Amino acid sequence: MIAVFKEEIPFLRLLITFIVGIYVSIYTQLQPSIVWYYCFALAFSFALILNFVYKRTKIYQKKFLLGLAIQILVFIAAIIITNQHKEIYATQHFSKFNSDEIIVHIDETPQIKGDVARFVVRTDALVCNKKIIPSIGSILMAMRFDTTKVLNLHYGDRLIIKSKYKEIEPPYNPAEFNYKKFLANKQVYHQTFINQIETVKIDSNKGNPIINFALNFREKQVDKFRKYIPDDDARSVASTLLLGYRADLNENILNTYFKTGTIHVLSVSGMHVALVVLLLEFLLKFMNRKRWTKILKAFIIVTLVWFYSIIAGMAPSVARAAIMISIFVIAKLIRYQGNSFNILGLTAFIILLVNPFTVVDVGFQLSFISVAGLIYLQPKIFNLFTPENKFIELLWGCISISIAAQMATTHGYHTHKFILFSSVSVVLYY
Repeated sequence: MIAVFKEEIPFLRLLITFIVGIYVSIYTQLQPSIVWYYCFALAFSFALILNFVYKRTKIYQKKFLLGLAIQILVFIAAIIITNQHKEIYATQHFSKFNSDEIIVHIDETPQIKGDVARFVVRTDALVCNKKIIPSIGSILMAMRFDTTKVLNLHYGDRLIIKSKYKEIEPPYNPAEFNYKKFLANKQVYHQTFINQIETVKIDSNKGNPIINFALNFREKQVDKFRKYIPDDDARSVASTLLLGYRADLNENILNTYFKTGTIHVLSVSGMHVALVVLLLEFLLKFMNRKRWTKILKAFIIVTLVWFYSIIAGMAPSVARAAIMISIFVIAKLIRYQGNSFNILGLTAFIILLVNPFTVVDVGFQLSFISVAGLIYLQPKIFNLFTPENKFIELLWGCISISIAAQMATTHGYHTHKFILFSSVSVVLYY
């Protein structure tokens, strides 16, 4: 039980408060302010004073005071980190200037539909009165191009585009999907629609070199699929399942999977990463003989897992699996037996430190809820029935995993209430 062994799950306990701080920052639309730094300094000073007078004043008899101070620190830190990720409030954001042209680089693989390519670009600089001013910010770009020619645009290409953009429009119907809010959580607040002749390509390979290498590698694998799999639909599904490459996926196929309730099959998930690890464990089994070969094996597995994760697009479920597997591999190497919930909490903590807005991603929420369900519910469900036949036992194990995941994610959209309730409970429990 989690509550019985609370000392084993410090990251999980702090994570809940950290998530609440992120939600407060997002949904109250807090802006970056020095006031929060003062609050953090006060909370840190309070925790430091409690630590210095721990024995003298017998604070150990009132552990909730120190625990409360740490929770407040984490809560304020979450607000500060989230506020700093809100690019729209930055003084260097491109929307704060009246510019003639914008120098941008492509931040993702272009998605082509008909004669229009859609992709997100990151601004590098603005051209204002023949002066170049550094800037930041993202723009959703829809570009019409000539379909008789090859669209020679890739991740990392640098372009000069006309400075004509507008804010993304909000939904006009009450039940309509809020695309503006969805993109705002990805720090995209503006969009532009231009023709290819209004853009000038000035450079290439200006994105992250690791991501650029991984995407180029994925393109080569997709080319091999095109060579050996003649059927377009089969090739597009294979590219999506194995590499997370959706550019060639037909809309009719997407609708078919959506209507049959199997759309999740087309998403690269933690299961794919687990299969990669199992394959590597089998192939590198001979390296378990000596200490230095075990270290080399762990390094190879972690490196290849992250390489595959980058190729697959670093979806929340993939990132979660990559981080968890990395921690498990290292823990196994140093013979550390950690609590699975604590490792899950540490994994979420790392992801949210990098990008706190990931917490509102449904994929992130359901990914962690399902894993928590597997850890907690699967053993209980499996123990309800003890088959004597090995094959039936294996089959029952698979079924219990499916049931546990479904039970955990059934109420996934009520995560907000669960987080708030759990946060208050944890703070009071200290």
